[in-house]
Amino acid sequence: QKARVVMASLAMQAPHIMILDEPTNHLDMESVEALIDGVNAFEGGVVLVSHDARLIARTECDLWVCKGDQTVTVDSQGFTHYKQIVLRDIARKQEAAEAAAKEKVLRAMEARKERLAKMEERNKKRAAAAQSATQSAVPSAVQSAGQSAVQSADKSDDKEGGGEGNKAPPPAQGKKGKKGKKGNKGGGDDDW
Repeated sequence: QKARVVMASLAMQAPHIMILDEPTNHLDMESVEALIDGVNAFEGGVVLVSHDARLIARTECDLWVCKGDQTVTVDSQGFTHYKQIVLRDIARKQEAAEAAAKEKVLRAMEARKERLAKMEERNKKRAAAAQSATQSAVPSAVQSAGQSAVQSADKSDDKEGGGEGNKAPPPAQGKKGKKGKKGNKGGGDDDW
């Protein structure tokens, strides 16, 4: 209601120029339609700042575009032309962002492939080193086992008496021919 009262009081003063900053904020549909009719019927100058596309398109004003780099351009071809330019710019930016995202994904995939190839190469080297160590350990283990077997055979021969290191002593022989003091004949030391 306040906005309607303010607009009515402005119209009664018959100004030469009106500056409207976001006039459609908090207006219902009927009030927006009345504002559009009032701006179009106004015979003075109107500076209208708005994001409302319907208001901009339906008021037959020149379009001044204020950009973020503090430049102002006049688009005399109207709001529809400006809208097409904006949509084209958005599409270009979106395509560039999608291309950048795709490139980022491809770079990440390539980096992952390289990491996997390096890991695979390290695993191959480790497997080759382990196989080489196993192959060199097997002959020494076989040689060591062979030496142990030979030594075991030598020890068992020694226990049986056929080896060089432990010869069995010759059998003991008794003494012959002497009589003992008590007169035993042919007896040895056993008689004593």
